[in-house]
Amino acid sequence: MTETKIADRAAGADRLGASYWLGAKLSGQPLAIADHAAVHLKDALASGALDAAVTGSKFVGTRDIDSRYRVTDDGIAIVPVSGLLLDRGDWLGDLWGWATSYEGLTEQCRRLAKTASVKCVVLDINSGGGMVAGLYDFCAELEKLRTSKKVYALAANMAASAAYAIASVADETYVTRSGLVGSIGVISIHTSYQRLLEARGLDTTLIYRGARKADGNPYEQLSRAARSEIGASIDRAFEQFVGHVETHRQLPADAVRSMESRVFSGAAGVEAGLADGVKSIDELLDHIRAGGRRTRKPTSKPIGGRTVSEANDTGAERPDYDKVIAAALSSLAAARPAASPEKAAGQEVPTPAAAAAPAAPAAAPASGVSAERSRIKDILGCDAAASRPGLAQHLALETDLDAAQCAAILGKAPEEKAAADPKQDLAGALHREMEKRGNSADIKPEASGAGSRPDFVEFAAKSA
Repeated sequence: MTETKIADRAAGADRLGASYWLGAKLSGQPLAIADHAAVHLKDALASGALDAAVTGSKFVGTRDIDSRYRVTDDGIAIVPVSGLLLDRGDWLGDLWGWATSYEGLTEQCRRLAKTASVKCVVLDINSGGGMVAGLYDFCAELEKLRTSKKVYALAANMAASAAYAIASVADETYVTRSGLVGSIGVISIHTSYQRLLEARGLDTTLIYRGARKADGNPYEQLSRAARSEIGASIDRAFEQFVGHVETHRQLPADAVRSMESRVFSGAAGVEAGLADGVKSIDELLDHIRAGGRRTRKPTSKPIGGRTVSEANDTGAERPDYDKVIAAALSSLAAARPAASPEKAAGQEVPTPAAAAAPAAPAAAPASGVSAERSRIKDILGCDAAASRPGLAQHLALETDLDAAQCAAILGKAPEEKAAADPKQDLAGALHREMEKRGNSADIKPEASGAGSRPDFVEFAAKSA
Protein backbone atom coordinates (compact mmCIF):
# COMPACT_ATOMS: atom_id res chain seq x y z
CA MET A 1 0.00 0.00 0.00
CA THR A 2 1.53 3.32 -1.05
CA GLU A 3 1.91 6.43 1.12
CA THR A 4 -0.55 8.23 -1.19
CA LYS A 5 -3.22 5.59 -0.68
CA ILE A 6 -2.69 5.73 3.09
CA ALA A 7 -3.09 9.51 3.06
CA ASP A 8 -6.19 9.30 0.87
CA ARG A 9 -7.76 6.75 3.17
CA ALA A 10 -7.02 8.89 6.24
CA ALA A 11 -8.61 11.89 4.56
CA GLY A 12 -11.67 9.81 3.73
CA ALA A 13 -11.91 8.67 7.36
CA ASP A 14 -11.82 12.31 8.46
CA ARG A 15 -14.71 13.21 6.12
CA LEU A 16 -16.75 10.28 7.36
CA GLY A 17 -15.97 11.04 10.99
CA ALA A 18 -13.68 8.48 12.66
CA SER A 19 -15.18 9.31 16.05
CA TYR A 20 -18.64 8.38 14.79
CA TRP A 21 -17.79 4.99 13.33
CA LEU A 22 -15.48 4.08 16.20
CA GLY A 23 -18.21 4.95 18.68
CA ALA A 24 -20.69 2.79 16.80
CA LYS A 25 -18.17 -0.06 16.68
CA LEU A 26 -17.22 0.03 20.37
CA SER A 27 -20.59 0.82 21.95
CA GLY A 28 -21.86 -2.07 24.07
CA GLN A 29 -18.73 -4.17 23.51
CA PRO A 30 -16.63 -5.60 26.38
CA LEU A 31 -13.27 -3.82 26.23
CA ALA A 32 -9.95 -5.06 27.52
CA ILE A 33 -8.74 -1.54 28.18
CA ALA A 34 -7.36 0.36 31.16
CA ASP A 35 -10.10 2.24 33.06
CA HIS A 36 -8.54 5.69 32.59
CA ALA A 37 -8.08 4.97 28.89
CA ALA A 38 -11.74 3.94 28.63
CA VAL A 39 -12.87 7.25 30.13
CA HIS A 40 -10.62 9.27 27.82
CA LEU A 41 -11.79 7.23 24.85
CA LYS A 42 -15.43 7.90 25.70
CA ASP A 43 -14.73 11.64 25.99
CA ALA A 44 -12.71 11.65 22.76
CA LEU A 45 -15.47 9.90 20.83
CA ALA A 46 -18.08 12.31 22.18
CA SER A 47 -16.00 15.37 21.27
CA GLY A 48 -14.87 14.11 17.86
CA ALA A 49 -11.23 14.33 18.91
CA LEU A 50 -10.32 11.20 16.94
CA ASP A 51 -11.36 12.81 13.67
CA ALA A 52 -7.82 14.19 13.43
CA ALA A 53 -4.96 11.69 13.38
CA VAL A 54 -1.68 12.02 15.28
CA THR A 55 1.55 10.91 13.63
CA GLY A 56 4.54 9.23 15.23
CA SER A 57 7.21 6.67 14.41
CA LYS A 58 10.43 4.99 15.49
CA PHE A 59 13.70 5.88 13.79
CA VAL A 60 15.13 2.36 13.86
CA GLY A 61 15.61 0.38 10.65
CA THR A 62 14.00 0.97 7.27
CA ARG A 63 10.24 1.16 6.77
CA ASP A 64 8.79 -1.61 4.63
CA ILE A 65 6.23 0.44 2.68
CA ASP A 66 4.14 -2.58 1.71
CA SER A 67 4.01 -4.26 5.12
CA ARG A 68 4.25 -1.16 7.37
CA TYR A 69 6.92 -2.37 9.75
CA ARG A 70 10.59 -1.46 10.08
CA VAL A 71 13.47 -3.87 9.47
CA THR A 72 17.03 -3.38 10.68
CA ASP A 73 20.04 -4.24 8.53
CA ASP A 74 20.55 -7.45 10.50
CA GLY A 75 16.98 -8.71 10.03
CA ILE A 76 15.10 -7.58 13.14
CA ALA A 77 11.54 -6.58 12.26
CA ILE A 78 9.93 -3.94 14.49
CA VAL A 79 6.13 -4.08 14.41
CA PRO A 80 4.24 -1.13 15.95
CA VAL A 81 1.22 -1.87 18.16
CA SER A 82 -0.09 1.54 19.14
CA GLY A 83 -3.26 3.27 20.25
CA LEU A 84 -6.72 1.75 20.31
CA LEU A 85 -6.80 -1.95 19.36
CA LEU A 86 -9.69 -2.83 17.02
CA ASP A 87 -11.00 -6.16 15.79
CA ARG A 88 -11.21 -5.13 12.13
CA GLY A 89 -9.56 -2.55 9.93
CA ASP A 90 -8.31 -2.77 6.36
CA TRP A 91 -4.91 -1.19 6.93
CA LEU A 92 -1.47 -2.41 8.02
CA GLY A 93 0.51 -0.94 10.88
CA ASP A 94 -0.53 1.58 13.49
CA LEU A 95 -2.70 4.30 11.96
CA TRP A 96 -0.57 7.34 12.89
CA GLY A 97 -0.29 6.06 16.44
CA TRP A 98 -3.97 6.23 17.42
CA ALA A 99 -5.25 2.81 16.32
CA THR A 100 -4.02 -0.64 15.28
CA SER A 101 -6.22 -3.44 13.96
CA TYR A 102 -5.94 -7.11 14.86
CA GLU A 103 -6.69 -7.93 11.23
CA GLY A 104 -3.72 -5.85 10.08
CA LEU A 105 -1.43 -7.37 12.73
CA THR A 106 -2.49 -10.86 11.66
CA GLU A 107 -1.58 -10.11 8.04
CA GLN A 108 1.78 -8.71 9.16
CA CYS A 109 2.49 -11.96 11.05
CA ARG A 110 1.74 -13.98 7.93
CA ARG A 111 4.11 -11.84 5.86
CA LEU A 112 6.84 -11.99 8.51
CA ALA A 113 6.62 -15.79 8.64
CA LYS A 114 7.27 -15.94 4.87
CA THR A 115 10.11 -13.39 4.83
CA ALA A 116 13.41 -15.26 5.06
CA SER A 117 15.45 -12.10 5.61
CA VAL A 118 13.62 -11.41 8.89
CA LYS A 119 15.32 -13.32 11.69
CA CYS A 120 13.18 -12.25 14.64
CA VAL A 121 10.36 -9.84 15.53
CA VAL A 122 9.97 -7.07 18.10
CA LEU A 123 6.45 -5.92 18.99
CA ASP A 124 6.87 -2.22 19.80
CA ILE A 125 3.82 -1.68 22.03
CA ASN A 126 2.35 1.62 23.21
CA SER A 127 -1.32 0.93 23.84
CA GLY A 128 -3.86 1.00 26.64
CA GLY A 129 -5.79 -1.85 25.03
CA GLY A 130 -9.02 -2.09 23.09
CA MET A 131 -11.57 -4.66 22.00
CA VAL A 132 -11.82 -8.22 23.27
CA ALA A 133 -13.38 -9.31 19.96
CA GLY A 134 -10.57 -10.46 17.67
CA LEU A 135 -7.88 -10.28 20.37
CA TYR A 136 -7.35 -14.00 20.92
CA ASP A 137 -7.62 -14.81 17.23
CA PHE A 138 -4.63 -12.55 16.66
CA CYS A 139 -2.80 -14.05 19.66
CA ALA A 140 -3.24 -17.49 18.05
CA GLU A 141 -1.65 -16.14 14.86
CA LEU A 142 1.20 -14.70 16.92
CA GLU A 143 1.80 -18.15 18.43
CA LYS A 144 2.08 -19.56 14.90
CA LEU A 145 4.70 -16.93 14.07
CA ARG A 146 6.71 -18.01 17.13
CA THR A 147 7.19 -21.46 15.59
CA SER A 148 9.40 -19.93 12.88
CA LYS A 149 10.67 -16.64 14.35
CA LYS A 150 11.53 -15.61 17.88
CA VAL A 151 9.17 -12.87 19.07
CA TYR A 152 10.02 -10.15 21.61
CA ALA A 153 7.63 -7.57 23.09
CA LEU A 154 8.56 -4.17 24.49
CA ALA A 155 6.11 -2.01 26.47
CA ALA A 156 7.30 1.39 25.29
CA ASN A 157 5.68 2.94 27.06
CA MET A 158 2.46 1.03 27.75
CA ALA A 159 1.18 -2.50 27.30
CA ALA A 160 -2.08 -2.49 29.25
CA SER A 161 -5.06 -4.81 29.11
CA ALA A 162 -5.50 -6.17 25.55
CA ALA A 163 -2.07 -4.82 24.66
CA TYR A 164 -0.60 -6.81 27.56
CA ALA A 165 -2.46 -9.92 26.41
CA ILE A 166 -0.50 -9.55 23.15
CA ALA A 167 2.80 -8.84 24.94
CA SER A 168 2.40 -11.93 27.14
CA VAL A 169 2.47 -14.24 24.10
CA ALA A 170 6.00 -13.18 23.14
CA ASP A 171 9.00 -15.38 23.90
CA GLU A 172 10.42 -12.52 25.95
CA THR A 173 8.60 -9.45 27.27
CA TYR A 174 10.32 -6.25 28.39
CA VAL A 175 9.24 -2.86 29.70
CA THR A 176 10.92 0.53 29.58
CA ARG A 177 12.00 2.18 32.83
CA SER A 178 8.83 4.22 33.13
CA GLY A 179 6.71 1.93 30.97
CA LEU A 180 3.49 0.33 32.18
CA VAL A 181 2.34 -3.29 32.04
CA GLY A 182 -0.72 -5.04 33.42
CA SER A 183 -4.33 -3.92 33.76
CA ILE A 184 -5.42 -7.55 33.40
CA GLY A 185 -9.14 -6.91 33.48
CA VAL A 186 -12.24 -6.20 31.43
CA ILE A 187 -14.59 -3.21 31.56
CA SER A 188 -17.87 -2.11 29.99
CA ILE A 189 -19.37 1.38 30.36
CA HIS A 190 -23.09 2.18 30.25
CA THR A 191 -24.49 5.71 30.26
CA SER A 192 -28.18 6.43 30.82
CA TYR A 193 -29.70 9.70 29.57
CA GLN A 194 -33.12 8.91 31.01
CA ARG A 195 -33.16 11.56 33.77
CA LEU A 196 -31.61 14.19 31.49
CA LEU A 197 -34.29 13.60 28.86
CA GLU A 198 -37.05 13.67 31.49
CA ALA A 199 -35.73 16.99 32.85
CA ARG A 200 -35.90 18.46 29.36
CA GLY A 201 -39.36 17.06 28.66
CA LEU A 202 -38.20 14.66 25.99
CA ASP A 203 -39.68 11.19 25.55
CA THR A 204 -37.98 8.33 23.74
CA THR A 205 -40.02 5.37 22.56
CA LEU A 206 -38.34 2.07 21.73
CA ILE A 207 -40.27 -0.27 19.47
CA TYR A 208 -38.86 -3.77 19.29
CA ARG A 209 -39.58 -7.50 19.29
CA GLY A 210 -37.81 -9.78 21.75
CA ALA A 211 -37.86 -9.01 25.47
CA ARG A 212 -34.09 -8.49 25.70
CA LYS A 213 -33.60 -6.61 22.43
CA ALA A 214 -33.34 -3.18 24.09
CA ASP A 215 -31.12 -4.28 26.99
CA GLY A 216 -28.46 -1.69 27.70
CA ASN A 217 -30.00 1.11 25.65
CA PRO A 218 -28.98 4.62 26.81
CA TYR A 219 -32.53 6.02 27.10
CA GLU A 220 -33.44 4.22 30.34
CA GLN A 221 -31.78 3.02 33.49
CA LEU A 222 -29.93 -0.28 33.21
CA SER A 223 -32.32 -3.04 34.25
CA ARG A 224 -31.31 -5.71 36.72
CA ALA A 225 -31.55 -8.38 34.02
CA ALA A 226 -29.39 -6.34 31.63
CA ARG A 227 -26.84 -5.64 34.38
CA SER A 228 -26.68 -9.36 35.19
CA GLU A 229 -26.18 -10.28 31.52
CA ILE A 230 -23.44 -7.71 31.00
CA GLY A 231 -21.78 -8.77 34.25
CA ALA A 232 -21.76 -12.41 33.20
CA SER A 233 -20.18 -11.43 29.87
CA ILE A 234 -17.49 -9.43 31.68
CA ASP A 235 -16.82 -12.36 34.05
CA ARG A 236 -16.33 -14.75 31.14
CA ALA A 237 -13.96 -12.36 29.37
CA PHE A 238 -12.00 -11.77 32.58
CA GLU A 239 -11.50 -15.48 33.28
CA GLN A 240 -10.41 -15.98 29.66
CA PHE A 241 -7.85 -13.18 30.13
CA VAL A 242 -6.58 -14.68 33.40
CA GLY A 243 -6.18 -18.09 31.76
CA HIS A 244 -4.35 -16.51 28.84
CA VAL A 245 -1.79 -14.84 31.11
CA GLU A 246 -1.49 -17.96 33.28
CA THR A 247 -0.59 -20.02 30.22
CA HIS A 248 1.84 -17.65 28.56
CA ARG A 249 3.53 -16.07 31.59
CA GLN A 250 3.41 -19.23 33.74
CA LEU A 251 1.85 -17.32 36.62
CA PRO A 252 -0.71 -18.96 38.92
CA ALA A 253 -4.24 -17.82 38.13
CA ASP A 254 -4.78 -16.72 41.74
CA ALA A 255 -1.70 -14.51 41.53
CA VAL A 256 -3.04 -12.90 38.36
CA ARG A 257 -6.46 -12.31 39.93
CA SER A 258 -4.85 -10.86 43.07
CA MET A 259 -3.32 -8.08 40.97
CA GLU A 260 -6.85 -6.70 40.74
CA SER A 261 -6.17 -5.19 37.30
CA ARG A 262 -3.35 -3.03 38.67
CA VAL A 263 -0.83 -1.44 36.31
CA PHE A 264 2.86 -1.87 37.18
CA SER A 265 5.61 0.55 36.20
CA GLY A 266 9.09 -0.48 35.06
CA ALA A 267 10.89 -2.78 37.48
CA ALA A 268 7.67 -3.37 39.46
CA GLY A 269 6.27 -5.12 36.39
CA VAL A 270 9.28 -7.44 36.37
CA GLU A 271 8.84 -8.14 40.09
CA ALA A 272 5.19 -9.01 39.52
CA GLY A 273 6.19 -11.52 36.83
CA LEU A 274 4.60 -9.59 33.96
CA ALA A 275 7.90 -8.77 32.23
CA ASP A 276 11.34 -10.37 31.94
CA GLY A 277 13.40 -7.21 32.31
CA VAL A 278 13.68 -3.45 31.93
CA LYS A 279 15.12 -2.25 28.62
CA SER A 280 14.89 0.58 26.13
CA ILE A 281 14.39 -0.21 22.44
CA ASP A 282 18.14 0.15 21.79
CA GLU A 283 19.01 -2.05 24.78
CA LEU A 284 16.58 -4.69 23.57
CA LEU A 285 18.12 -4.67 20.10
CA ASP A 286 21.59 -5.04 21.66
CA HIS A 287 20.26 -7.92 23.79
CA ILE A 288 18.89 -9.67 20.70
CA ARG A 289 22.11 -9.20 18.74
CA ALA A 290 24.15 -10.57 21.63
CA GLY A 291 21.95 -13.66 21.71
CA GLY A 292 21.09 -12.93 25.34
CA ARG A 293 18.94 -15.34 27.28
CA ARG A 294 15.86 -14.31 29.20
CA THR A 295 16.23 -13.92 32.96
CA ARG A 296 14.11 -16.05 35.24
CA LYS A 297 10.46 -15.08 35.51
CA PRO A 298 9.56 -14.44 39.16
CA THR A 299 6.73 -16.61 40.42
CA SER A 300 4.28 -14.41 42.29
CA LYS A 301 1.97 -15.29 45.14
CA PRO A 302 -1.04 -13.29 46.31
CA ILE A 303 -0.68 -11.68 49.75
CA GLY A 304 -3.57 -9.73 51.18
CA GLY A 305 -4.89 -8.80 47.73
CA ARG A 306 -1.43 -7.74 46.51
CA THR A 307 1.34 -9.60 44.74
CA VAL A 308 4.79 -10.21 46.18
CA SER A 309 7.52 -11.85 44.14
CA GLU A 310 8.97 -14.98 45.72
CA ALA A 311 12.17 -14.38 43.78
CA ASN A 312 12.72 -11.02 45.45
CA ASP A 313 11.02 -11.05 48.83
CA THR A 314 14.06 -12.26 50.79
CA GLY A 315 16.68 -10.04 49.21
CA ALA A 316 19.03 -13.05 48.99
CA GLU A 317 21.32 -13.46 45.99
CA ARG A 318 20.06 -16.08 43.55
CA PRO A 319 22.33 -19.17 43.32
CA ASP A 320 23.76 -20.25 39.97
CA TYR A 321 21.34 -23.13 39.47
CA ASP A 322 22.81 -24.06 36.10
CA LYS A 323 26.09 -24.97 37.83
CA VAL A 324 24.22 -26.85 40.57
CA ILE A 325 22.33 -28.85 37.93
CA ALA A 326 25.51 -29.57 35.94
CA ALA A 327 27.29 -30.83 39.09
CA ALA A 328 24.33 -33.05 40.02
CA LEU A 329 24.20 -34.51 36.52
CA SER A 330 27.95 -35.19 36.58
CA SER A 331 27.49 -37.06 39.85
CA LEU A 332 24.65 -39.09 38.35
CA ALA A 333 26.69 -39.85 35.23
CA ALA A 334 29.69 -40.98 37.30
CA ALA A 335 27.49 -43.42 39.23
CA ARG A 336 26.00 -44.85 36.04
CA PRO A 337 27.40 -48.23 34.81
CA ALA A 338 28.99 -47.94 31.36
CA ALA A 339 27.21 -50.94 29.88
CA SER A 340 23.81 -50.27 31.39
CA PRO A 341 22.88 -46.58 31.59
CA GLU A 342 21.28 -45.77 34.90
CA LYS A 343 17.75 -44.51 34.67
CA ALA A 344 15.95 -42.24 37.08
CA ALA A 345 12.37 -43.39 37.62
CA GLY A 346 12.31 -45.12 34.24
CA GLN A 347 13.75 -42.15 32.28
CA GLU A 348 17.28 -41.71 30.92
CA VAL A 349 19.27 -39.14 32.85
CA PRO A 350 20.30 -36.31 30.51
CA THR A 351 23.98 -35.70 29.82
CA PRO A 352 25.74 -32.77 31.53
CA ALA A 353 26.23 -31.06 28.18
CA ALA A 354 22.52 -31.05 27.55
CA ALA A 355 21.84 -29.48 30.92
CA ALA A 356 24.62 -26.90 30.97
CA ALA A 357 22.20 -24.33 29.61
CA PRO A 358 18.65 -25.66 30.16
CA ALA A 359 16.28 -24.47 27.51
CA ALA A 360 13.32 -22.36 28.61
CA PRO A 361 10.12 -24.40 28.31
CA ALA A 362 8.00 -23.77 25.26
CA ALA A 363 4.60 -22.23 25.94
CA ALA A 364 2.23 -25.10 26.60
CA PRO A 365 -0.68 -25.34 24.16
CA ALA A 366 -4.16 -25.14 25.63
CA SER A 367 -4.49 -28.96 25.47
CA GLY A 368 -1.20 -29.43 27.37
CA VAL A 369 -1.83 -27.05 30.25
CA SER A 370 -3.00 -29.87 32.56
CA ALA A 371 0.07 -31.97 31.78
CA GLU A 372 2.38 -29.03 32.47
CA ARG A 373 0.62 -28.30 35.75
CA SER A 374 1.00 -31.96 36.74
CA ARG A 375 4.71 -31.88 35.88
CA ILE A 376 5.29 -28.76 38.00
CA LYS A 377 3.29 -30.24 40.88
CA ASP A 378 5.30 -33.48 40.80
CA ILE A 379 8.61 -31.61 40.81
CA LEU A 380 7.71 -29.23 43.62
CA GLY A 381 6.07 -32.04 45.62
CA CYS A 382 8.87 -34.61 45.54
CA ASP A 383 10.67 -35.39 48.81
CA ALA A 384 14.00 -33.87 47.74
CA ALA A 385 12.33 -30.55 46.85
CA ALA A 386 11.43 -29.83 50.48
CA SER A 387 15.06 -29.04 51.38
CA ARG A 388 15.91 -27.52 47.98
CA PRO A 389 12.91 -25.25 47.21
CA GLY A 390 14.81 -22.74 45.09
CA LEU A 391 16.35 -25.35 42.81
CA ALA A 392 13.00 -27.18 42.58
CA GLN A 393 11.27 -23.99 41.44
CA HIS A 394 14.02 -23.34 38.88
CA LEU A 395 13.74 -26.86 37.47
CA ALA A 396 9.95 -26.65 37.32
CA LEU A 397 9.71 -23.23 35.65
CA GLU A 398 12.98 -22.71 33.78
CA THR A 399 13.77 -26.10 32.23
CA ASP A 400 11.90 -28.64 30.11
CA LEU A 401 13.21 -31.66 32.02
CA ASP A 402 10.54 -34.12 33.08
CA ALA A 403 9.57 -34.76 36.71
CA ALA A 404 11.65 -37.94 37.07
CA GLN A 405 14.80 -36.25 35.78
CA CYS A 406 14.26 -33.30 38.10
CA ALA A 407 13.75 -35.60 41.10
CA ALA A 408 17.06 -37.31 40.34
CA ILE A 409 18.87 -33.96 40.10
CA LEU A 410 17.32 -32.72 43.34
CA GLY A 411 18.42 -35.91 45.09
CA LYS A 412 22.08 -35.23 44.17
CA ALA A 413 22.08 -31.45 44.77
CA PRO A 414 23.18 -29.97 48.11
CA GLU A 415 20.47 -28.88 50.52
CA GLU A 416 19.65 -25.19 50.67
CA LYS A 417 19.72 -22.95 53.72
CA ALA A 418 16.54 -23.32 55.76
CA ALA A 419 14.01 -20.53 55.27
CA ALA A 420 13.05 -18.22 58.10
CA ASP A 421 9.84 -18.65 60.06
CA PRO A 422 6.95 -18.42 57.54
CA LYS A 423 4.97 -16.01 59.73
CA GLN A 424 7.96 -13.70 59.97
CA ASP A 425 8.45 -13.86 56.19
CA LEU A 426 4.78 -13.21 55.44
CA ALA A 427 4.51 -10.33 57.88
CA GLY A 428 7.76 -8.82 56.66
CA ALA A 429 6.63 -9.07 53.05
CA LEU A 430 3.36 -7.37 53.93
CA HIS A 431 5.09 -4.53 55.78
CA ARG A 432 7.51 -3.97 52.90
CA GLU A 433 4.62 -3.81 50.45
CA MET A 434 2.65 -1.44 52.67
CA GLU A 435 5.66 0.86 53.00
CA LYS A 436 5.67 1.41 49.23
CA ARG A 437 4.10 4.71 48.36
CA GLY A 438 0.55 4.37 47.13
CA ASN A 439 0.03 0.86 48.47
CA SER A 440 -1.09 1.49 52.03
CA ALA A 441 -3.82 4.11 51.47
CA ASP A 442 -2.98 5.27 55.03
CA ILE A 443 -4.04 1.87 56.45
CA LYS A 444 -1.67 0.33 58.97
CA PRO A 445 -0.64 -3.29 58.25
CA GLU A 446 -2.14 -4.49 61.52
CA ALA A 447 -5.60 -3.18 60.60
CA SER A 448 -8.23 -5.75 59.71
CA GLY A 449 -8.49 -4.46 56.15
CA ALA A 450 -4.80 -4.92 55.38
CA GLY A 451 -5.20 -8.51 54.32
CA SER A 452 -7.33 -11.58 54.58
CA ARG A 453 -4.62 -13.82 55.99
CA PRO A 454 -5.03 -14.43 59.77
CA ASP A 455 -1.24 -14.93 60.03
CA PHE A 456 -0.70 -11.19 59.61
CA VAL A 457 -3.22 -10.21 62.29
CA GLU A 458 -1.85 -12.79 64.73
CA PHE A 459 1.76 -11.73 64.14
CA ALA A 460 0.90 -8.04 64.51
CA ALA A 461 -0.93 -8.70 67.77
CA LYS A 462 2.05 -10.58 69.21
CA SER A 463 4.46 -7.87 68.08
CA ALA A 464 2.43 -4.95 69.58
